[in-house]
Amino acid sequence: MKSNVAAETVCRFVARQASIPTTVARLSVPYGDNGGWMYFHMLMMQQGIPIDLHPDKPNYYNPLHVDDYIEKIPYLLAAATEEVTTVNFGGSEKVSIEQWCEYIGQLTGLQATFQDNPEAYGSLCIDTQKMHELIGPTRVDWREGILSQIQHLAPELLLKN
Repeated sequence: MKSNVAAETVCRFVARQASIPTTVARLSVPYGDNGGWMYFHMLMMQQGIPIDLHPDKPNYYNPLHVDDYIEKIPYLLAAATEEVTTVNFGGSEKVSIEQWCEYIGQLTGLQATFQDNPEAYGSLCIDTQKMHELIGPTRVDWREGILSQIQHLAPELLLKN
C-alpha cells in the first residue's frame, strides 16, 4: 500500500508542477475472460485448497469487469484536472468472496473451503459515489462476469443443465 501512496504523490506533484490534467483512479478488483481473483478462487476450489478470509466477515470488494474498465477509461481521462482528480475505480456492486465462491459452486458443483487468516486482506469495499458522479455506474453484473469467465477459461467445469 505504501507504494500506491508514493505513486499517487508523484503523480500529483508532476501534474501540478507541469500543469498536466491528471486522474488518479484507485483500481479495485479487475477481472474478465482472461482471469482474475475469482478464477484463482475457482482453481483453489477445484484443487481443494482452502481460501483465506479475514476473520471480520463478510469480505466485500467491488469487482470491475474488463468491459467496464475499458469503457470507462475515456471518461476518466475527461475527468482529469490540473488539481488532480482522485476517484475509486471499481464495480458498482459490492460482493463478498463468500458470495462469489458460492456462485462459482452453483455453476460448477465445486465446494469452497474457507479458513480464517488475520493476515488476509479484509473488506476493501469502495465508496462509488464520486465514481458514479464522474463516469457513471458500471454495467456488467458480477454474476454475468463470472459466468463468462468460466465459459472462456474452464467451460468443462460448468454443470450441464
